[in-house]
Amino acid sequence: MPWWFGYRVSENELRTINEALDGFVLMVYGDKGGEPVAAEIEVFQRKVLPAVRGLTGRGPAIKVGIANYEHATASETAQFSQQLDELLASAPGYAGTTVFGDSD
Repeated sequence: MPWWFGYRVSENELRTINEALDGFVLMVYGDKGGEPVAAEIEVFQRKVLPAVRGLTGRGPAIKVGIANYEHATASETAQFSQQLDELLASAPGYAGTTVFGDSD
């Protein structure tokens, strides 16, 4: 689901999703070649974190999906993933990150 889902979903809609799924991935990345959605932890905290926090603990497990093409190297992607894990570790229902995109 797109990362902004947390800003838009109603309680009834989330309840329906909870009945059908045991978890979902919030896609926190844009189109390849486009402007990164939140490739820096500061931008993620300002732009995306409120939406994620609005969903955690309200239903199924949540993973945060990031794209390796929003980072210059694989090590930067891994570092960003670790930063997200540290930031969200205490959030109920947070199930880690997953990485999308081909390696260049």
